[in-house]
Amino acid sequence: MEKDAEELLRKARKLKKELRAFGRDARDFVRTRPEKPEDELEVLEGDVLGTVECLLTDDLQPALKKLEELDGLLERVSSLGRS
Repeated sequence: MEKDAEELLRKARKLKKELRAFGRDARDFVRTRPEKPEDELEVLEGDVLGTVECLLTDDLQPALKKLEELDGLLERVSSLGRS
């Protein structure tokens, strides 16, 4: 069980790191977009921005919070196995 918990902890930490990097990239994307896009790109940009903002506010933060909770739980389980 200890080995499984450590592997899960490693994977959860890797995923958390990747999600944080994605969040930074997505926020940079939103910040650095042109102020006035060309007309033909306006609809596409709106769709992309809406999707990125949705990911950031609705899905990404709760996912990171859950991974942090899992990280703490797995750390406790792992330390119990070493005692």
